[in-house]
Amino acid sequence: MAIATTANAHGRICIDLSTDNEASNLVATVLQIVVEVSEYNFDLGLQPLLPERLLPPVIDKLAYVHSLRHSRFVSTLG
Repeated sequence: MAIATTANAHGRICIDLSTDNEASNLVATVLQIVVEVSEYNFDLGLQPLLPERLLPPVIDKLAYVHSLRHSRFVSTLG
């Protein structure tokens, strides 16, 4: 979320941070930014920001956390 929020704040990209956005869409969009930043880091002799590919268990965990955000938001409406 921090990477997505920063990218939005700087007008780099417009990422839907709402709880309605599917976790897979959010992860895929953030990974686009990660790949780009990792390339800059590589050019500067730095380590990658994150791995360019996330293992399925990591994506599952991110989806779970995203579902908690969604559940919390929905419960505030009720």
